[in-house]
Amino acid sequence: MREAADPRRLFIAAALPRDARGRLARLIAELRDAAPELRWAAPDNIHLTLRFLGDVPRAATPAVEAAMASAYKKDELLYAE
Repeated sequence: MREAADPRRLFIAAALPRDARGRLARLIAELRDAAPELRWAAPDNIHLTLRFLGDVPRAATPAVEAAMASAYKKDELLYAE
């Protein structure tokens, strides 16, 4: 079962408000032409990383999710990915 042993790169992040993502989308659109060699993130994927957890074994993911759920209301501003 190789997939279960493969680590996942996990982090704790805060989602940005919709209006902030809209402003970022406009700014990225303006900057994209000026720096086409850069790889630009989609505005919906931009977030504020609060804590980088690094490579975590897949088997430990449920424990990380449970810890987050006990610390914060599920599906609020914070999520683990």
